[in-house]
Amino acid sequence: MRYFGWLLLWLGLLAGALSAQTEQTHWIGKIAYVGEDYNVYTYFASVNYALTQDGNNTRRYQWLTWSNDDQLAYFCCSLDVARDLRTAAYLSENGLLAGRVVWTGFGTQVIYAAWSPAPCAEESHCRPLSLLLNDVLRGGLRVALLQERSESDIREIEVGKGAPFYYSFSADGSQIVLHRNNRDIDIYDVAAQDLVVRRARRSSGTFQTPSWSPVDNRIVIGTRGSNRQLTNITLVDEQGGTRTLVTDVRGNISFLWSPDGRYLAYRSVSSSNISALFVVDVASGNVVARSPIEHVMAFFWSPDSRYLAYVTPYRLNGGFSKPNTRQLIQQRRATLSWSVLDVVENNSVLLAPFVPTYETSYLLTYFDQFAQSHRVWSPDSRHLVYAEEVNGVPTVQVLDAMQSSVPATLARGRYAVWSFR
Repeated sequence: MRYFGWLLLWLGLLAGALSAQTEQTHWIGKIAYVGEDYNVYTYFASVNYALTQDGNNTRRYQWLTWSNDDQLAYFCCSLDVARDLRTAAYLSENGLLAGRVVWTGFGTQVIYAAWSPAPCAEESHCRPLSLLLNDVLRGGLRVALLQERSESDIREIEVGKGAPFYYSFSADGSQIVLHRNNRDIDIYDVAAQDLVVRRARRSSGTFQTPSWSPVDNRIVIGTRGSNRQLTNITLVDEQGGTRTLVTDVRGNISFLWSPDGRYLAYRSVSSSNISALFVVDVASGNVVARSPIEHVMAFFWSPDSRYLAYVTPYRLNGGFSKPNTRQLIQQRRATLSWSVLDVVENNSVLLAPFVPTYETSYLLTYFDQFAQSHRVWSPDSRHLVYAEEVNGVPTVQVLDAMQSSVPATLARGRYAVWSFR
């Protein structure tokens, strides 16, 4: 009987392993991640590819960034622990082969990067890569564009300086809306290499990232409401005209267009509360969906525009904790949870609790910037990828977003992002 019991246990474990393996073979797209050893890896079609081998505790690769045509950029190194002040950007043509150096810096750290959604106007093989740089030696933030005309001709173009500094590409990649110093909203023309509109609107100062529509030339920003404590969510069209979409929201706001340009999702953070997640139909201005849970700390649209994955605080007894500010997201060992809101059905499913890695915490803190360029969703809008601490071990997890399930472990890793296709 004892032998029979062990046999059943072994068969059960084997069945679970085969089930997990079968699920992994059905994951669509590529997953790039930073391993526990700080090297860069890609997972595709059940195979792990190592793009670097020299990562270690003082040489940390970071901020892997996919383009929508499957190029992968990654950066080295984190100056917080590096032994010198040299930094570099690497480009892999397909995300499966080791990248080549396309940019170097000294005393300048890459803290965010995003690809243009479209090629350069003149050359189809050229696609601008934007870098948000922290000048550690002189202080301050700046954004630069890298444009690769050929392997021997890579141009660095300065877009502007400011702190804080957030930005969003137009759908055709020809322009970038800049939000700097919590007050100025400018529009930069990529081909002209200059501001085409200076101080397009005065910012409310109560939001981080402007959001350019993924389908046309409308931009969403925050403007002053009926008093200094309130903010309007405002649409600006290409002629400079404005339309108030949501009136008098209290606190700091984060908002994101749906990929099809039909909806806008937002939530606000005040000194005592974090709101629920709201979804507004942009054409009518009506709220069409709302999370049943307040204290939404971050959210991400699925590629098909139907679902929003969102993050809330979580207690292991099944209840939800109420934070005073969003800084809970940056606390080490804080337990959060994933939920998914179905915008069409206006219902929500609670998925899995998790303890984010440091790198995941950074992404969640600035999610309204990262969500415009980094995918946590698989291309088929089915799975989520993220990194969490599992018994003190950084682990890359893949979660089926369509059902409350235990995540599948991909690898030991600190940060992960899904390709666009």
